[in-house]
Amino acid sequence: MKVGVVMPCKTPLVYARPAVESILAQTHRDMVFVIIADGCEAEVNGYLDGLKDPRVRLIKHSTPQGVARSLNAGLRLLDTEIVFRMDADDIAAPDRVAKQLEHMRRHPDLVAVGTNVRSFTGQPGEKTRVSHHPPEHAEIAYRLIWSNALAHPTVAFRREVVMAEGGYDESTVYAEDYALWSLLAPRWRLGNVIEPLLLYRTHGTQESIRYSAERRAIHARYAGRYREALTGIKPSPLFDHPADWTQGDSPSLAEWEQWLAFMERLAQVFLSGRIGRVEAAPFNPKKPMARRLWRAMKAARRLGTQCPSEAGKLLKQLAPFYALSKGVV
Repeated sequence: MKVGVVMPCKTPLVYARPAVESILAQTHRDMVFVIIADGCEAEVNGYLDGLKDPRVRLIKHSTPQGVARSLNAGLRLLDTEIVFRMDADDIAAPDRVAKQLEHMRRHPDLVAVGTNVRSFTGQPGEKTRVSHHPPEHAEIAYRLIWSNALAHPTVAFRREVVMAEGGYDESTVYAEDYALWSLLAPRWRLGNVIEPLLLYRTHGTQESIRYSAERRAIHARYAGRYREALTGIKPSPLFDHPADWTQGDSPSLAEWEQWLAFMERLAQVFLSGRIGRVEAAPFNPKKPMARRLWRAMKAARRLGTQCPSEAGKLLKQLAPFYALSKGVV
């Protein structure tokens, strides 16, 4: 089965070369590898121009267009059923494509499948760290309420579905992956392969590190959309980061009440096994919900912010074992 691989690139050659080579060396050979040179340095452009592998298709942007636009350009060039994502500073395991493709064959209901990653910096003697992304749709959908749940450079997805949903949102400067997953999760089933099939390089020039504040603001916007899609309630994003509250920037009583209603509705959704349009095995989110509520209450007490009495009641209802361990009830 022929697959597509799409990789935006504007990283230095020292990172880009091993990323490209790891895809061209995949055990699954039948592929079209689209590389989008998004305002690359001359050295990188020279390397990409010199690639002789007939599977490579090169798109060049003289000025950077951004990740979302670059990815959509690659998707428009491809016509394969399955498309794999790759980043130009990571290294794919030799059997990554083969294993994810087999997983999608065995689970034809999955629209997007990621894998765990092994993070590294390239420093001599370092110990790599393995991620723990949830494998099943219900846990992925729950994790997306708070944070990302699929490692973008590991994901393979069904091109037709993603394009029908509008592709990547080009209005996003960052967090284009979260915007897409949170759009898909209430409509389509997502999954993760437990095995780490990518070496994920961390370095100081990564946009996810350099522009973390901007990413967080964009994430809050799409998290609000996703939460409302699941529950009908769009709570204040203040509750995402209670450690950052100040006396002048803490929830009002109305925002507290909305948050509590959201938490209750969230429990109902995931305990029912009906997540948007997707049927899934019932998933109990009570403990992590209680943890988040506890952190918010702790921040409120630190600032002297008045919490409604319903907060303590809900905490007791959601997870008394957790509340007792913290001495709340």
